[in-house]
Amino acid sequence: MSVHSQLEKEPVGFIIKRLMKRCGLKEAELARMVNLPQTTINRLLTGTTYDPRANTLRPIANFFKLTIGQLLGDEPIDDEALEGYAPMSRRTWSTLPIISWDNIRLWLFERAQLSSKIHTEWVSTEMGLGNSAYALKAMPFMESFFPKGSVIIVDPDKAYTDGSYVIVSLNESGPTLRRVIQEGTAVFLNPLQPGIPSNQLTDKDMILGTVVESRLRL
Repeated sequence: MSVHSQLEKEPVGFIIKRLMKRCGLKEAELARMVNLPQTTINRLLTGTTYDPRANTLRPIANFFKLTIGQLLGDEPIDDEALEGYAPMSRRTWSTLPIISWDNIRLWLFERAQLSSKIHTEWVSTEMGLGNSAYALKAMPFMESFFPKGSVIIVDPDKAYTDGSYVIVSLNESGPTLRRVIQEGTAVFLNPLQPGIPSNQLTDKDMILGTVVESRLRL
């Protein structure tokens, strides 16, 4: 029996429940994956939201690689495509906390001291990332390169290359964002703000991760 024949006359919450079951996802996990409050997911699953908005359904549909019409049961869901969809093997996904800039060192070196309750926002990605990857909200000084509202994904295990953006602590100061410029064997860290001099990377500086992705959150 096709997925569509089972789901076409059921409420959207039933459809999402079945999709979650096929992916082995729990309510809280789906909420983190699609960057929606768990209360919103719960209302959909329990049927207390009778007319969900498109901007609520869209991230869920995108996550399952479906259209909103398929999620609502108005269009058929192809079994073959669904079986081959990446989240069926959740090992291909990473769910990262959006941490504060002040907590970067704690996240990297003393993570056990961070309570999981401080992570209230999450972002998911299909990129293969290291175990210490994290996300940050863009700071105002970054707006010329990363628009206001952007979130950047940072992987400390990814080596930087010429032109990479990196999170760096310069001479044990607080973390900031710089762009790597390589000139022969020398590595320079260029600031994003005009009028601030470039720094040559030294042993006193610590690279805290390479930016691998940025997203604009509306």
